[in-house]
Amino acid sequence: MTSDATTPAAGQNVIKSIVIGDLTQVSDVGGNVIISGRRPPYRLHRNASSDVTLSQDAVRRQPSKLLLARNRVMPFAGRQNELEALAEWLAEKSHMLARLIHAPGGQGKTRLAMEFADRSSLDGWEVWWASQNSVRSAPTTIPFGAKGLVVIVDYADRWIATDIVELCSDLSQVAIQTSANVRLLLLARSGGFWWAALSDRLESNLYIQVDTKDLAPLDSAVDATAIYRQAQTAFAETMGIDLRDNYIESPGLLADSDSRVLSIHMAALAALDAKRREQSLPTTPESASLYLLRREFAYWTDLGKDLDAADRQSPITMRRAVFLAGLVGALGRPAARRAIARSELTAGGTSPDAIIDEHKRCYPPGDPADVFEPLRPERLVEDFVALTVPGHHVPDIESDDWCLTAASNLLQPSGEPADYALAASALTTLVETSLRWPHVADAVLWPLLEDHPELAFAAGGPVLATIADVSKSDDMLLKIASAAPPAPSFDLEPGLAALSSRTIQARLAAAQDAPARASLLLEHGRRLAKAGQRVEAHDAKAEATAIARILYEEAPDDHGVQFAVSLSSVAEEASELGRSVEALQAKLEALEVIRALASRGVTVPATVAAMVMLNLSVEHSRLGNAGEAAKWAAEGVNVQRAVVATSQAPEEVGTLAGGLLNLSIELTGIGDDVGSLAAAREAIEILEKLAESDRLRWLPELARASDRISTVHSNMGNLDESCSAGEAAVRLCRELVGFNRRLFQHALAGCLDNLAMVYQASGRYLDALNLSGEAVEIYRQLAASDRMAYGVDLAIALDTVGTLLRDVGLPRESIDVLREALGELSALGATGTGRSIDLYVTSSLLNMTFSLLASGSSAEAATVAAHSVVLYDQLVEKQPKYTYRLAQACLLHADALMASSRYLEALIPARRAVSIYGTLSEQQPGKFAKSHLEALNTYAILHANLDFFDQSKEAGEVAVRRWDNRRSG
Repeated sequence: MTSDATTPAAGQNVIKSIVIGDLTQVSDVGGNVIISGRRPPYRLHRNASSDVTLSQDAVRRQPSKLLLARNRVMPFAGRQNELEALAEWLAEKSHMLARLIHAPGGQGKTRLAMEFADRSSLDGWEVWWASQNSVRSAPTTIPFGAKGLVVIVDYADRWIATDIVELCSDLSQVAIQTSANVRLLLLARSGGFWWAALSDRLESNLYIQVDTKDLAPLDSAVDATAIYRQAQTAFAETMGIDLRDNYIESPGLLADSDSRVLSIHMAALAALDAKRREQSLPTTPESASLYLLRREFAYWTDLGKDLDAADRQSPITMRRAVFLAGLVGALGRPAARRAIARSELTAGGTSPDAIIDEHKRCYPPGDPADVFEPLRPERLVEDFVALTVPGHHVPDIESDDWCLTAASNLLQPSGEPADYALAASALTTLVETSLRWPHVADAVLWPLLEDHPELAFAAGGPVLATIADVSKSDDMLLKIASAAPPAPSFDLEPGLAALSSRTIQARLAAAQDAPARASLLLEHGRRLAKAGQRVEAHDAKAEATAIARILYEEAPDDHGVQFAVSLSSVAEEASELGRSVEALQAKLEALEVIRALASRGVTVPATVAAMVMLNLSVEHSRLGNAGEAAKWAAEGVNVQRAVVATSQAPEEVGTLAGGLLNLSIELTGIGDDVGSLAAAREAIEILEKLAESDRLRWLPELARASDRISTVHSNMGNLDESCSAGEAAVRLCRELVGFNRRLFQHALAGCLDNLAMVYQASGRYLDALNLSGEAVEIYRQLAASDRMAYGVDLAIALDTVGTLLRDVGLPRESIDVLREALGELSALGATGTGRSIDLYVTSSLLNMTFSLLASGSSAEAATVAAHSVVLYDQLVEKQPKYTYRLAQACLLHADALMASSRYLEALIPARRAVSIYGTLSEQQPGKFAKSHLEALNTYAILHANLDFFDQSKEAGEVAVRRWDNRRSG
């Protein structure tokens, strides 16, 4: 997060400040908080509430300046309901909220946001505007207002979606780690597929509560005439016209208005300026726009008079330059030269720099490093583009047939590669213009995409979705779909989903048979799922499954695999939608189908069998059914063994090894360490043989197997063997990261954290701290883009760091890190990750209690320990294997109460600890006898402190007998 200024606004009480960038911290919130370690792809600009000074001469020569919201010429009017709703949104009891306001261009989104920003600033909020940054910017401190931080994103649908995710991730971290109130307001022209995908990601991965508001046109209760007159009064004052309430009105100018604020303002300005210049008044909104465009033409000519004739561009050249700038937007000079050359604007021999310089005199850029600042507001530039392209049927304005080929030449001239950077801006303008001027699509957009369908993907998902929405040709959309990149980025998923939705019926109609239709529907469902359309994805996959079911019933051997895949896929969506029963039933049925096929000798692809088994095992793990998870993992291994018995193909043998590793994990979950170690050892033996002929292919699985063996040895107390295997896993993962960091850094982080815990158990605290610190940094980066997938891992790694800091004598620092871990888990639990986090929460609470006691905070330690006992009681009801953890929590609770001199209260948890450890020590004396002695000792000390000497003596004698028995045993 970066900014242009750091000085607080006058009168504000700034209580906090943040920096998000290379050195990132939040200050004055009880310590420093690390947010991220990289330069963000956006820039923040402080809200400027003061009016902009415009000279009378400048606005008379170029009236369009008065229409720009940033110039703040018109006082805000109307939209009281919307402002009240935004004020209520600010006041909601949640630290982090995001809201999208969407409406067509010119409806007043930016003006509403500016008024909201000004009011929020006065109310004690710090308000900033975010803009995309092609070059990641350096960090600068951003102050917090007394009530929190508001960030506004205009044209959010034109951002790269991952950049919005990164901004949201940064803001979410601020909210989580500081408990500050943060609000993100996004403005866009549409709220379709792009927003569905983005909001799903924000809610699922970052746990940000989002909502959407459609900004309706001005309702009938709002007096358009009053807004017209208010705007005309403001325009007249700036232009130096003595209006004296003699408003310049024209019949039909408002009657045909579309109720958009900008349309009303344009009408008021056009009428006022026409009257000043003694011209005929415009009579319709279209003629008002045409009038203002003519004034732009006159402005160019007027400025050109100051130049020598040899340097002056012809009117047609200037018009083409403005058209080109409207397509490509502000550029650096080298890029502008390239755009001019590619579009053949210099066919007459004119110097590109001469064109650029004259255009720059007409439209000075906002950034001194740029040229080709486009005409504004956008509604005006869209009308300009439309009226320059032939086919508009508007009288008295000449079109230019150069435009018919300019876009194609610009984006992909003959013999040259496509310019996707220019295509993003150009396609956005063409698509938005086509919504109101269909002839632009017919004359320019569709011919361009017909010849170069791959360009449709250049502008990102929102524009691609709009193309899918406005196109009337399925053939065109099918052609575009066929040109989709093989590995599309997240940004494209909304558009690809829209394309799939628009073309699915045509594709189904063209499908040759039922299996093909089922495959199409399944792929359509997968596409919708990636775009966040979970319900629609489930429905499409369910339809595919229904077709596959009929095919299976008719010919099970021919269609069983397809049916099993469909069942497993629809189960994924059911699970995402919280329909656990449906998901489990579908996965069980998929398993039955696979087993039936195998029993009849039908070849089942190993990947399909593995997917079905793994999905079923994972579903049981997610539901806390450790025994069932282990059972189905074992079944999966059996199916894989049957496959390998008939084929020794490396992929099938490797799938068996993967199944054995999964089985090892599930056996650990039910306490079978011996079986877990045997499964892991068999897996690594298989993988080592496979690696002899293709080491790189099997390196990831080898690393995973080494890490698994390390974990099992650690559970069994074999620390030397655990260290050796863990170090091997880390070495292999580092080698993999050298090949592909993005793909393997998660595996490396997991191995680092696991080895750190082994080092900790071996007393190598500093070595462990170095490893776990590295793991945390990796998990931070991963969780920033996908908290749903990596948030728990980050919390576990933070928990490890916290315990290690305590071990090296830094309990205060330990507490800070453990609080962050618990905060991360709390956020995940509130949203629901589909992954059981109860065990991690209770473990972190125990570690927090230890650290609080070590720091002398016994009262808080007692509170935290009591909470952990409650949670462990709930956990043990579902998973009795964690009874020993409950005993540990009870004993720790007693210790914390005793440290606070609350001896009588401490007797209850101490008695529970003695009882539980007593039972456990009878079952496993070698494992729990020492813990039972510690509990008895605490129990005796408590009675002594209460002067209950008989009870203290009795407990002490029991402890002595236990100790003697242990020594003699």
